[in-house]
Amino acid sequence: MHASATASAQGPLVLVVDDQSFFRAYLRNALARRGYTVLTAEDAATAERLVEEVGPPLVLILDLMLPGTSGPELLHTLSRRADADGLRFVLVSAYPVLEKVAPDSALVVGRLGKPVDVEQLAAHVKAAGAALRDSER
Repeated sequence: MHASATASAQGPLVLVVDDQSFFRAYLRNALARRGYTVLTAEDAATAERLVEEVGPPLVLILDLMLPGTSGPELLHTLSRRADADGLRFVLVSAYPVLEKVAPDSALVVGRLGKPVDVEQLAAHVKAAGAALRDSER
């Protein structure tokens, strides 16, 4: 498994799913500096294994264009889990398809075009953490 974690959680556990190693490392480091524990996965299969291992609550930063199983397919698969109410997604893409993917999903809390503004991303992750805490009540 080619996943890596950065520890010291101040908020929800975050999983960055993107096939670009530089982008994964950039987001992992940027979010870790803000106090989040961050896992990374380079494809949908690795992401699914990590979700199975760590379980919710979990915020996924999900690239829509992944090799093999696409981001939208992974979103659909994970949203059918029995514990899906403990997942929240921030969708990212360099392509203008963000608004067309899962437009009515309550699990999608943000959408950002690449290059990602880290401050906006951190705000989405914070909001996702709040939504997850509310869903646990």
